[in-house]
Amino acid sequence: MKGIRASAYMAVSLLCPATASADDSYRSLDTRTRCIVLLRECLVLIEQRDIDGIFEIVADGTGGSNFKIYPNPAAISAELKQERQNANTFIERNFRNHRVINSAFSDLQFSDLKTAKKSLTVTNTENNKKADAKLHSIKVKIPLQDRYEFGELRFLEMAENIYWVPIGW
Repeated sequence: MKGIRASAYMAVSLLCPATASADDSYRSLDTRTRCIVLLRECLVLIEQRDIDGIFEIVADGTGGSNFKIYPNPAAISAELKQERQNANTFIERNFRNHRVINSAFSDLQFSDLKTAKKSLTVTNTENNKKADAKLHSIKVKIPLQDRYEFGELRFLEMAENIYWVPIGW
């Protein structure tokens, strides 16, 4: 057992040296990268059929400029609760393109991030409080077998949190 720990420690030491070089530069992820990572996280949750997890990181934009977030699954409407009962139906109805995007994720091409000039109103369904948010968009080029599909991804940034607005929401 000690031999395993020693070699694991040695491997970690080689991969993660304890001191950083003066030439190393560290910075937080930019907003565009955070949006792409959030999309990937949501695709994983969709594949796992984790409806509660999905609702924690998506925003409902069906109201045009009045968006909603659902941080607490207990705070959703009765109609939405009913719709969520069958995870497979909910996923297929609301995330029709998830398989294509997921299977081609490493080949996707993302444009620069664009931020809308006007802020939007977001309602937190848990406490019914409204807040302003920035709307970001990233165009995406999806390679298919014989052609490319183009789409636009939308994200809300509110109080340092980012939410994905799924296509069609």
